[in-house]
Amino acid sequence: MIEFVSVKFKNFGSFGSNPTEIKLNTNKTTLVTGTNGHGKSFALLDSLCFGLFGKPFRPINIPQLVNSINNRNCLVEIEFKRSNSTYIVKRGISPKIFEIYKDGEMIDQHAKSKDYQDYFEEQILGFNYAAFKQVVILGKSNFIPFMQLTPAERRKIIEGLLDLDILADMNQYVKGQLGSLKVSIAENESLLKIAHERIKSQKQFIEQVKNHNADDIKAIDEKIQSFEENIKLSKSEKVEYAKQLKKLTDEQAKYQKVIQSLKDVPFMLAKTEALEATIKEEIESLKTSATCKCCGQELPAEQKQKHIQDKETKLLECQKAIKIAQDKNQKLVDAQNEYNSYKEHIETTSNDIIGIDYRIGNGEENVKRLQKEKKDKQASNNISSLEESLNKSESEKQDISNKLQTLINEQIHHDVVYDILKDGGLKSRIIKHYVPIINGLVNKYLGKLNLFVDFNIDEEFKETIKSRYRDEFSYSSFSEGEKQRIDLAILLTWREIAKMKNSLNCNLLIFDEILDSSLDSSGTESFLKLLNKMKTKCSIFIISHKSDQLADKFDQQMHFEKKNNFSKIKQNI
Repeated sequence: MIEFVSVKFKNFGSFGSNPTEIKLNTNKTTLVTGTNGHGKSFALLDSLCFGLFGKPFRPINIPQLVNSINNRNCLVEIEFKRSNSTYIVKRGISPKIFEIYKDGEMIDQHAKSKDYQDYFEEQILGFNYAAFKQVVILGKSNFIPFMQLTPAERRKIIEGLLDLDILADMNQYVKGQLGSLKVSIAENESLLKIAHERIKSQKQFIEQVKNHNADDIKAIDEKIQSFEENIKLSKSEKVEYAKQLKKLTDEQAKYQKVIQSLKDVPFMLAKTEALEATIKEEIESLKTSATCKCCGQELPAEQKQKHIQDKETKLLECQKAIKIAQDKNQKLVDAQNEYNSYKEHIETTSNDIIGIDYRIGNGEENVKRLQKEKKDKQASNNISSLEESLNKSESEKQDISNKLQTLINEQIHHDVVYDILKDGGLKSRIIKHYVPIINGLVNKYLGKLNLFVDFNIDEEFKETIKSRYRDEFSYSSFSEGEKQRIDLAILLTWREIAKMKNSLNCNLLIFDEILDSSLDSSGTESFLKLLNKMKTKCSIFIISHKSDQLADKFDQQMHFEKKNNFSKIKQNI
């Protein structure tokens, strides 16, 4: 289990150079309040995500994390405990810092910061950014509920919680071993074929020597001449293929440059389309609502119309950007198709060159063999040395055959292991074991949140939700408040699974403006009762604008305010 102790930061967001510290091991429920823009999200959400994973929780650029007034010396320190060891991770901007300390000693840094981060997540934390956002933080700004993920994304989350990533790593390792075995088998099959041909030739040569036929030497000369002519022809053919390969490679490189220059286009297109959807929702909300979402006050008609016009202007700009991105994306697809076409031609040409090399090598080997046979025949009719050479070749062939059989047996064994480690193998059996547990926990928490439905998720991570009258529903058919309860039940279920597997078992749970959204008073009351039972095992932080309604329901309150453009924290107010 990971026990988060504290997070410290300075020159982070709206916080100044005086270090700010938040204790994370309180085992209390804490209400976090403050006006928008006064630093609540920076202090709790962005600081933790940046300190642990080098990226903010909200969709903002990393340079925006640095205090815009001091503009340097941005630093976040997170202290946590695991397996009787104390860790401190330090991450900063201007200057850039990334250091990990274990019991006061800095862990040696890898050559690349990405390798250092991978080591930190895999060997120390035991979880990644996506899992952290699903199990520890439920934020209104960029949290994507589990039920809104694709089946593949759901599988990734569950495999991480069940510690199945190691099976994927093992699968990749076995896959690599299979690739190496296939290469070795092909090489030994080729060697066996060559050995067979060599033995065949040696036997034929011995018969020729035994017959003492002068015509044999003449036949040898004719064979040598034929091989040499074929070798010459093959070498000439290889030159032409090499020129063709060079031309194909040069053309492919042009499309590679286009692909490289447009590699970020799909991401930007998806991001812009998501922004378009958000703006449309905001326009629709303004058109259908008479009050402000933030303060709850009634919006004057003129002000409401101005907001709608501003949003519609942004929507037009966004749609133009989408059209540009779509055109670029089509260009990227066309370039990828051309690149793949050239890749196929290059592979075919390369294989042709390999075949030519094989013919040249085989021809040169045959020429050498025939020249030696001719020399031996001319020098002596004594075949004892030839028979010794034949025996040696047969022994070598047997060794190759034995090695080939060993490799084939290894391939069979690796194929069995590979099948076991595939998604439909061992991982499927493990997931099948946990599916009833997951369903039971989700339904337990749904009951505690006063949503009495029968929730079931199958091994393909597709949901079936039935009412008490056994009517089937999908997630999207529920109201926003009911969806909120389902999301909360799933989040709490992931924490239970994480504790079972110890994959993301920690003492921290943060909710960002969850109580300000779709939960009604009954849902809020049920949720708070549930949190009060959980606080003995973890520290719970609730970010909310409803301080007047919720203050008496929490153990303590943390209030953020901004003075002279710098944020400060008032605790236990």
